[in-house]
Amino acid sequence: ILLGLGTALNLSGMARGFRRAVSRYVLLGLGGCFFVTLLWLSADGVNRLYGDHLFWKAQTPGAVRDWRDGEKLIQEGLEVTRGEAAYLDMAASFYERVFGDTGDEEALNRAVTLTAESHRNNPYDIYVLLHRVELETARVRNKGVAPGQEVQHAVARVLDTDRNNPTVYETVARLRLAE
Repeated sequence: ILLGLGTALNLSGMARGFRRAVSRYVLLGLGGCFFVTLLWLSADGVNRLYGDHLFWKAQTPGAVRDWRDGEKLIQEGLEVTRGEAAYLDMAASFYERVFGDTGDEEALNRAVTLTAESHRNNPYDIYVLLHRVELETARVRNKGVAPGQEVQHAVARVLDTDRNNPTVYETVARLRLAE
């Protein structure tokens, strides 16, 4: 675009002074757009860093007293990151650990909801489906129930999608052993 604009301004029959004025305003406008874009990207980067810090602090054993304090940090982190798929998946992993430690059914339901939302936001990330299968494995181990139909479909999908990934087979094998 810039090369075409420069060529058009230099090859046209405009007066020399008018060309300089137009070039100056065009360059000032482009510089202003670049500056605004740079500010927006910087602010977004700072938000992500703050969100990463909150998630790290919530999941570090010595940083919080109990999982309820970590849950507050996770909620704040989700607000800061505006529901991006990767952060939803990290929050689901936090609730999966809470369920594994406490057996709290509400934590499991929250993890399942966050995983589903993460999958909806990024349906091509196979690891979100793997985390859903891991959630079901934890539920099967703790509750002694059979895996749900949704998870059976997720297992079939991950096996079809990523045949060369050993993590897929490991996760499915853990589910089968838990059954």
